[in-house]
Amino acid sequence: MHDGVAGKPHVADVRNYGFAGALTLEAYPGEPLRRPYEVAMRMWEKGFLVRYGGDTIQLAPHFVMQREQMTSLVEALAESLDELA
Repeated sequence: MHDGVAGKPHVADVRNYGFAGALTLEAYPGEPLRRPYEVAMRMWEKGFLVRYGGDTIQLAPHFVMQREQMTSLVEALAESLDELA
């Protein structure tokens, strides 16, 4: 996951443990919860459910999945981050 989203606009930190992962996003001035919500809604529109809270996007995909499914998730996340730029 790290390589697919590190360096994307507004990403302050990327961390994961196995399949579980999280991104810390930079806040809009005076609106710390807005950016994670916007990313989560874009992901929903792309067919992915992600958890958001505070300044983070949290991922907990299935433990049994094909490489293509994980790639699709990370690509959709990277695309959603680019859309906010």
